[in-house]
Amino acid sequence: MSNAIRKVVVVGGSNSAHVLIPLLAERGYEVSLLTRHPEKWSKQVRVDYLDSSERLVKSAQGELRSVSSDYGKTLEGADLVILCLPVHVCRETLSKIGAAVSPSRNLIIGTIYGQAGFNWMVEEMKRDFLLPHVSYFAFGLIPFICRTKEYGSLGLTYGTKELNLAAFSDDYVYEALSQGFLDDCCFSFFGKGRFRRVPNFISLTMSVDNQLIHPSRLWDLFELCGGKWKSKDDIPYFYRNFTVSASKKMAALDDDLDRIRVAIKKRYPSVDYTYMMNYMDLERYVYHKTFGNIHDSFIESSILGNIKTPVVEAGGEYRLDKNGRFFTDDIFYGLCVMKSIADALSVSTPSLDKILNLASEAVGKAILKSDGHLEESLNCGAISKYGFPLEWMLTD
Repeated sequence: MSNAIRKVVVVGGSNSAHVLIPLLAERGYEVSLLTRHPEKWSKQVRVDYLDSSERLVKSAQGELRSVSSDYGKTLEGADLVILCLPVHVCRETLSKIGAAVSPSRNLIIGTIYGQAGFNWMVEEMKRDFLLPHVSYFAFGLIPFICRTKEYGSLGLTYGTKELNLAAFSDDYVYEALSQGFLDDCCFSFFGKGRFRRVPNFISLTMSVDNQLIHPSRLWDLFELCGGKWKSKDDIPYFYRNFTVSASKKMAALDDDLDRIRVAIKKRYPSVDYTYMMNYMDLERYVYHKTFGNIHDSFIESSILGNIKTPVVEAGGEYRLDKNGRFFTDDIFYGLCVMKSIADALSVSTPSLDKILNLASEAVGKAILKSDGHLEESLNCGAISKYGFPLEWMLTD
């Protein structure tokens, strides 16, 4: 256990929380949970590590110190707060944290997944609530494959990456977390997955994963079958049945995003963007594997194969869940962020625009204006929503 970090508050009951809580609690941390549904959680939480054949490899188990929906009570005395939440609710949650924390308080806040400019969100909270002593960090991608078996008591993991990436607001928070906490989030249990420091948060925001994969696959499923099926047996696995056509769409989207990355690097040539990578380079880097192409990276994955396509039952058939995180997170706090940066840098994004127009039809809400730019009134994570200088947002 870290000498600097002892009391940890996990915020949210997502899949990642069901893995992180027992990993930390078993290592001796005092872990509390802040959740809207405290009544659904057990004091003892376990995670089972399964192989690709669903066989148990090992388990970790620990006890929650407290479970509550009370921000003030739960945050009192915490050394570190880590968000295990859908990205689209992070800003709202940070606002509640900001309202509950004293301006004189030293506190570290982090997120399990650094999508959509987490540094922008925390700096917004610090500005709005006058919190000069808050430091922060973000993991680039969720370190482990995680699922919930029994809500509030049992999580599942199918393994971790060979290497994880993280960004830190300053040397203080990096040094504090490096005294054991970072290893205890992953390496201490899996024996791999150590964290490497990334010099800026924008590299995490622009090195996409979910917000590149999920919308591309949804785009393909809409084209192939209208995004609906008559029986559960007809629903494809999300990754195991990943099609060549979905891979081509994803490559085209990543080409658009690469043009945005190139524009950022060209505009700020002195900034270290070593870790701002396209999809294939990122996958090869964190998994230490040589994938031939996007299609192979999914088909050959031993830890993604059992993930189902997210659907809801309606009108006697199964349809893609337009209210799920593939839309709320990956469209509105994923691709809309990318589009807002593209607009600011005058970068053309034809494939990105196609997906946003398709998503607009699916959710019944205008995402792009008639001139092809992002709709200003849209509730999303666009860079214009924060009021910070563009230079800081694209270099920090």
